[in-house]
Amino acid sequence: MGASSGDFLQADLILRKLRPEMEKAAGVIRSAAKGSRPLMLRYNNDADGMSAALAIRAALLRTAGEPRFMLEHINASAIYEQGDALADLSLISREFEGATPLFVLLDFGANQESCGALELLRKAGAQCVVIDHHPFSEAARGLCDSLVSPWCVEGGTSHYSAGLLAGEVAKLIAPVDVAGLQLVSLIGDKSTLIKRDAQPERLVKSAMVLDFLGSGRARVSLEQCAAALADQAKLDSLYRQALSKIADAREAAAKQVKMKRLENGFGIAVINLGKVMRRGEFPARGTIVGAMLEELSSKEQGPLVVLGYGDDAMSFRANAAAKAAGFNATRIIAELKSELPNAVDAGGGHDVAASIRANEGFMKIVLDEAMRKISQIPA
Repeated sequence: MGASSGDFLQADLILRKLRPEMEKAAGVIRSAAKGSRPLMLRYNNDADGMSAALAIRAALLRTAGEPRFMLEHINASAIYEQGDALADLSLISREFEGATPLFVLLDFGANQESCGALELLRKAGAQCVVIDHHPFSEAARGLCDSLVSPWCVEGGTSHYSAGLLAGEVAKLIAPVDVAGLQLVSLIGDKSTLIKRDAQPERLVKSAMVLDFLGSGRARVSLEQCAAALADQAKLDSLYRQALSKIADAREAAAKQVKMKRLENGFGIAVINLGKVMRRGEFPARGTIVGAMLEELSSKEQGPLVVLGYGDDAMSFRANAAAKAAGFNATRIIAELKSELPNAVDAGGGHDVAASIRANEGFMKIVLDEAMRKISQIPA
C-alpha cells in the first residue's frame, strides 16, 4: 500500500511536536521485539485502529521476522475493560511464563474508563504503550510507559488519526512504507487533514473493507486483513459486500427516523437502531448514524444532531452547523456521566461523533437527558 500521504507527514507542526514521544514509543516496542518479549497488540475494530495495527505489525515483521511472541486482539469497544486485561495477562502468563510483556493499545485505551485495566497491567509488571487520538485522561497517561496523542501538544486534534500516528511510530521502529495505511486511517476517520475525494479509489475501498472486516462476529487476523488489502479481486469483492450491507441498513434506518425541531434552532433526528440491526453486525451503529446525518443534512437547514440508540448504547453525530452553534458531544457525555452515575456506564469520542453506554434499563433516561441538554444550548 505504497501511496504518498502528502508533504504534511514531513512538515506538519503537530507531528514534529510529537516526535520525541513517538521515538520513546518506538524504542519501547523495538526493545521488546528484539528481546522476543511477549507483545499484546490490541486495536479498535475500525479502519483507523486496524490501519494502526497493520502499520505496527509491518514494523515488527521487519524487526524480528515472523514474531512468535506477538499476540493480537481486536477491541470492539473504546474502553479497555478490566476483564479483558485480566484475560490478556492470564494468556501471556500461560504462553510465556516469567516474561515481562508489552501491551500496545491502538485507537483506544487513553480514557478514564480504561484506567482500571491499565492499573492492572502496571501492577502485573507489564509495560504499556498507547497510541490514541481521542481526548485522554491524565490518570490514564500516568499509567502508560508512553502515550502518543495529538492532545498532548498544543494545537493537536482528533483529526490526527491513530493510524497516522502509529504509522509514524512504525517508521521509527523499522524502515517500512506505511504511508498508504496512514491514508486509509485518515479516510476511515473522515479526517480534515486530507481531501477524501482526492484519494486513490483503492485506498477509499480499503478503509471501508477494514471497517467491514473489523465489525464481523468472526475474528479476522491482521494477516488476513493485509492479504485482503493486497489482493485487488478480494478487495473489490469485500467492498461490494460492504456497500450492499450499508445500503440495506440505511434503508431500514430511514424508516425509523423521527425528526424534531427545537426552539433553539437545532434539529434532532432520533433512530431506534434496535429495530434496524443486531449488535455486532456490519455496518457499525455509528456508521449508520453518520450516514443518516449526511442524508438528512442535505435536506435539513441549520444545526442537526442525529441520535441512534439501542438497548444499552447511543451514538451521537452532528453536522458542522451544530458544532458552530455550540454542540459538543464529549461535553454532554461528561455531564451525563457526572449527573447520572447509576445510568451511564461509559462514553466518549469526538466533539461531533461520540457514543455512550447505559446500564440496563436506563437508555430512555439517558436519551431524554441528552435531548434536554441539546435543547438548552443557547440559540
